[in-house]
Amino acid sequence: MEIIRFQPHHYEATARIYLESRVTTFSFIDTTAYCLTDFAKDTDGEEIWVAVEQGIVVGFISIWSSENFIHHLFVSPQHLKRGVGLKLLNHAKK
Repeated sequence: MEIIRFQPHHYEATARIYLESRVTTFSFIDTTAYCLTDFAKDTDGEEIWVAVEQGIVVGFISIWSSENFIHHLFVSPQHLKRGVGLKLLNHAKK
């Protein structure tokens, strides 16, 4: 697995991870209004890094650089508990 800077061709995969993860885990609120375009709106102006495994985006982290604040950390539900989130966090610490 490698951690690389987000590129436009990663958009569809990261938007899908963002949507699927929120719908799957936010069981305490109504998620019916969530959509794929939320990713672009919710990460606007942020530094984004993606975790890629065998050419597939499996997670991402977005950082609000001006305040060194991790805003989002999402891992594909199919890749949970494999160390993806930890690798993204360790990359962000650098």
